[in-house]
Amino acid sequence: MAIKVGETDLIKRGILISMYLDGECDHREKAQAEFLIDNDDWCRKVYIEQLIAKERLEEYFC
Repeated sequence: MAIKVGETDLIKRGILISMYLDGECDHREKAQAEFLIDNDDWCRKVYIEQLIAKERLEEYFC
């Protein structure tokens, strides 16, 4: 499966959201992630899905 040019941007956004959820962002990245979550439907969906997955993992392992 080849990655297309438009998909690269989505992958970067997904990684940024993951970093945001894990608290691994600097101030600039945090602001960018929050902006994307607030203003981009795809990023908001990814954020919610990752938040749910993180919560389920914590319940499972704790």
